[in-house]
Amino acid sequence: MQAIEVIRIAFRLAEHDLPLLDDMREAPLTRPNSAGGNHPLWVAGHLAFAEAGIRGVALGEASELGDFESLFAGGTTPSDDAGVYPAYDEVVRLFREQRAHTLAALDRLSDADLDRAPDAPPDMREWLPTIGQAFMLMIGHQHFHMGQVSDARRAMGKPPRF
Repeated sequence: MQAIEVIRIAFRLAEHDLPLLDDMREAPLTRPNSAGGNHPLWVAGHLAFAEAGIRGVALGEASELGDFESLFAGGTTPSDDAGVYPAYDEVVRLFREQRAHTLAALDRLSDADLDRAPDAPPDMREWLPTIGQAFMLMIGHQHFHMGQVSDARRAMGKPPRF
């Protein structure tokens, strides 16, 4: 099996996380626990913003979502005021749209392309040493944050999905 196929499989498996976002439509500001944490609206926006940014760095393209940096960049604090964000369905749509762009970009690459180093800024080279690892980072990043969405579901009293 080639590396590019492993990455495609990993993205297909990551699709199983996405119904968690749909399940939070009624309460997108639910925190995952009593200590706070990242609510689903912020997670969806952060994943969209990060995916556009990682893909942009990996492939030498400008991020399509740079305007959302103040809301969704790593290190920002999620707000409990829904009015500071776009509508939840729009944010989830943006994430799905970014994922579609990522998969289309992957389809244009070869295994040899995955081994190339992106023209990443020095502070990102540890995280993005190759284009292939940039794609894997997107998947791992999604899984990490979707755990927070799963916890928010449970905080709402919803049963486990599996």
